[in-house]
Amino acid sequence: MNKKGKNTIDNRLQKHLTPYFNEKGFVLSKKLFLYAKNEFEVFWGSRTDFESWLTFRPKYIVENERIIKILKKVFPDEVSYYTSLRVQSTRFAHEFGVYDFDDSPFNHSSGKISTYGYRICLEEEDAGMLEGTPIIYNVAPIIKDHIAFLEKVAFVYFEILSTVKGINEYFNNRVLTLSEEELQSETVQDSFQKEEVLSAIIAAYLEKDSRYTSIVAQYKKLYAKNNWYLKDINLLADWINENTIA
Repeated sequence: MNKKGKNTIDNRLQKHLTPYFNEKGFVLSKKLFLYAKNEFEVFWGSRTDFESWLTFRPKYIVENERIIKILKKVFPDEVSYYTSLRVQSTRFAHEFGVYDFDDSPFNHSSGKISTYGYRICLEEEDAGMLEGTPIIYNVAPIIKDHIAFLEKVAFVYFEILSTVKGINEYFNNRVLTLSEEELQSETVQDSFQKEEVLSAIIAAYLEKDSRYTSIVAQYKKLYAKNNWYLKDINLLADWINENTIA
């Protein structure tokens, strides 16, 4: 789809989304199609492009300033930094015990794979169904679904991760309760993003959590066979041991 068509669809969505987000204290970056409030972002700018429609998968991002400041010191060559990122999905909803969206018309399940996405067409005659998921011209059903997801899942996520203490407890309470079997599970390993692991370690240190040594050891055990994670865990732990963090 050409740039004009993409802008038309973006504007159609923003007309409805922006007043809602403004009421919640979020400000739109139109160029990025991103709504931001302090350390939280709702990102609509990542689109899968087809000839007559676009597919949107909203992302929810937490960027804790204190934690990111340390990440930049330890990993100065990274392109981007964040504390946690989630794509709108039933898996994300399940983290918070919410199953309301399993039957959403915008949730397409194929076997064990579930894809949550909003398909929006440029012209009304292109509306229809694709693989059991609607292609929408009138965005009202999408706005309703997205706002419901925000209020039942995403805003809860933002609130829980709004402090260093909350970040420490959310990730580290979980990792410390993993069984020996779970520590060997690729599914469990994949459920933590590397940025979350590093942020959780920093959060534990900043909170002076008495479990800090056990937390680091548990993450090392979880990713003992994944050098992409383990290398950075070791680098961060060594840096913390050698530096005083205010």
